[in-house]
Amino acid sequence: GFKLLAAWLLILSLLSGCAARGENFDLGRLAPDALLALSPSGQKLLVSWQGPRQKLEGRLLSFSGDSITSIQLLSLPDDTFNISFGRGEDHLVVTTLDKQFVSTLLRIDLRDGTRTLIHTSQARMGFPLEIGENDYVFLEANERGGSYGRWQRLQGHQKTVLHDELYGRAAPLNLVQGALFISHPTQPLSFQVMLGSLPAGLPALIDSSTFLIRCADTRPLTCVRSHLHFPPLGGSFQTLDIFSKKRRCKVEGQWVDGRETLISRDGSTVVFHAFVDKRDGPRAIYRIRNDGSSCTARQLQLGAT
Repeated sequence: GFKLLAAWLLILSLLSGCAARGENFDLGRLAPDALLALSPSGQKLLVSWQGPRQKLEGRLLSFSGDSITSIQLLSLPDDTFNISFGRGEDHLVVTTLDKQFVSTLLRIDLRDGTRTLIHTSQARMGFPLEIGENDYVFLEANERGGSYGRWQRLQGHQKTVLHDELYGRAAPLNLVQGALFISHPTQPLSFQVMLGSLPAGLPALIDSSTFLIRCADTRPLTCVRSHLHFPPLGGSFQTLDIFSKKRRCKVEGQWVDGRETLISRDGSTVVFHAFVDKRDGPRAIYRIRNDGSSCTARQLQLGAT
């Protein structure tokens, strides 16, 4: 109980163009606070981090199989707070947050860089998710500068509260088969449904070491499950497995300080970043193709599979 709570508090504190590779972009030395956004098909991955002078750096990676086919330099708002892909491959949904805690919800077209303002709030908005045409969900702070907020749904210009409970910054939302839900860091893990009904079979995926579950928007259910382990000599590490149909695929390896674990909406791809071999060393992005035959975590490298 205490170890799980301590680990969750640690995660709470941590989460928060033209073709170019960029001299300051090293796939094997990623910034710990780097954010990932995965496209619905898993064929595009946005990597963003704070560069010099608080300027936001962004790179859009495109894939064919296990190979990186292109890397694009992206211009993103410097006060970007959270990023996700929209329902399609060609646009992002972004929340910003300025020094006065004014927050905006933007849609960014990846083809021409066009930015469309969707909504402005006097309090922080985060974890944006596009669930339909002119239909968005986000976590909005309950007051200016507040650390906790409520899940809101914005349809057209009408905003409604999805659930009255307050949540912290690390509360990503799952969209599965029309249902919206988050996981609670209880022991065992539990779920809070915001919209619809919890997908059948999801509670059965929980065991004593389950730390996080992220699910694709598929039928049958496809999810990546993260386990947090605490060796007797101290420290912690993460293991992963993927559930698809009636198949379970255990990902080989133990990951230290794994962050930004995402699964594509179609369930074909999982990504995360973690230390390469030891704590406080280089960290890199890992990509898993859930292709039905294997689910090996491959470290992303330029010009390599």
